[in-house]
This record gives sequence, structure tokens and C-alpha cells, in this order.
Amino acid sequence: MSMFPLVYDLTKQVDGLEQFPVYDLLVNVLGTVIGTALLATVSFLAIRFIRSRPIVKLVRRSNDKDLDSFLDLYETIIDEDTRISSEEIVSWIDEDRVARRKAENKIFHYLWLCKVYGKVIGFAKVIYHSGSRLLFVAYFGIDNENAIGRRTAAKTIIAHLRWKLTTDRVLRSCQGIVAECEKPDSNMPTDEKRRKKARIRLFFETSKRMSTPMYVVDFDYIQPTMPVGGFDETAEEKLALLYIPVKSRDGKKTISKNQLLSVVSFVYLNVYGPTYRHDKKKDKQYKRYLMALLGKYESSLPKQIRLLS
Repeated sequence: MSMFPLVYDLTKQVDGLEQFPVYDLLVNVLGTVIGTALLATVSFLAIRFIRSRPIVKLVRRSNDKDLDSFLDLYETIIDEDTRISSEEIVSWIDEDRVARRKAENKIFHYLWLCKVYGKVIGFAKVIYHSGSRLLFVAYFGIDNENAIGRRTAAKTIIAHLRWKLTTDRVLRSCQGIVAECEKPDSNMPTDEKRRKKARIRLFFETSKRMSTPMYVVDFDYIQPTMPVGGFDETAEEKLALLYIPVKSRDGKKTISKNQLLSVVSFVYLNVYGPTYRHDKKKDKQYKRYLMALLGKYESSLPKQIRLLS
């Protein structure tokens, strides 16, 4: 009797076929072919299903096979006058890997890519400082030309971040998430205004999925000058500073001057501070400039600053 009853029943209907010596061999061969085909079909469908599910990966090396795909998306969706060069992004990957081996290291860079069918459809570049326990979202981008990306990339990355904040050896001590955002202006062209509002909505969605409130800190936050894209240096710009408390659930609608100075110091000195790390002269001048900006806040901020939700 064949191990494949259906094949056995079909061949049995051919008169006299079972009398031939090769009968059982024929049945088993046919059964094996059908079984292999079924197994191959199931495997193909399983692989296709798995590849259709968005996944998030951490880029650990500058020769990562997905890096070129990420950089193409990065340069497409992040405006040239608001992004650092692709070369700078890549250099931080290797520098971070080396720095993590040092016990005294306090700054950690993460570049997460969201992929589906092997294609990069979204990314998040974040910087964490273990001293202040704050996480800065430098870049968060989604491929809106990709239908799956539009539907799933943002929530997949956010879910991954939320998971990492409880499981990652470094990130689980995080107490707050910080981000800069351009303020929509009524005089802006409609498309530009829509894009800037979309970024704020993205962060509100992030806080909603993390079950924690997001606030706009009510003060005149200045983004420092820095080299971006093809420009040697950009001008200072007034932006909105967004803050998502990760541990606290006290519902306070204000932040103290000292707390805010700690947040801004983290952004200025640990995110912008290393900008000219390869040029000692510029590095010294730039850090002096950043300290001068912090001095202005020190002398002008009230004791309590409103948090707008």
C-alpha cells in the first residue's frame, strides 16, 4: 500500500495496472512528486507571508546590505537643508560600534530600518545619552510611495521602540523622548504646512501608541547652526521642542527651569556637540557657541514653563 492513499486509489482504477512489478514503485514516485510539490507550495506561501510582514532591524555596520536602500530613501524624503550628509550618517555607525566597547561611553546611536519584501520602507535614527537618560529622535521617515509603508511602517517602528525601551540593556533606563519639529506657519505654502503638521501628528501617534502624553514645550527653542546637506552651515531656526515622558505619569502641565535646561543641554551638547569632532579648532568654537545659547536660556527662562498637549 502506498503512503499516499489518493494516488493509490487513482492508479487502482486502471485495470491490471496493479499486476505490474513497477506498480508500487510508480505509486510511491507519484506520491513523492505530489508531496514535494505540496511542500514547496506551502514553503513558498509561508516565506511570502513572512516577507510581507514588516520587520525592524538595527544597522550595526557601515557595509550593511540595506544601507544603500536606506540612504536612497533618506535623501528622498528628508529635505536637504534639514539633514546631515549621508557620509556623516554612515560614519556614526562605525564610530558607535567602537564607542560601545568603552566602559565610560554614554552616547549610543541607533539606526533602525523597517523592511517589507526585503525593501526599506521606513527608518528611525535616534541618539540616547545614558547620563541624562534622554532619547533624541533625529530622523523618522516613512516611504509614502509604498502602500504597505503608508499603512504599517510608522506603527511597526513605534512598537519596536516601545519594546526596546523595556528590553534593551541601555534603553530601558530611558526617562524621556525628545524631538525637534518645524512649526507650521499660516503664511507657508499649503504643501509645506501639511508636511510640517504631519511630522507633529507622527509624534502624537508615537506617544499615543506608547500610552504616554506628548508635549510641546512652550518657549522659544533655537535649533543651533550646523552643517547639513550641501551647505557649510545653516542659520539658527526657531523650532518646536517636543517632549514625551517615558517613566513619569504625574500629568503635570509644567516643567521646571532646571529640568528644561537639562533637556536642552542634552540636545545641544550630546546631539549637536560632536558636529565638528574631527576638527579641533571648529569643535572648540562650536561648543563655545552652544554654551552661549544655553546661557541665554539660563538668564531668560521663568521658573516654570508650560507643557502644551
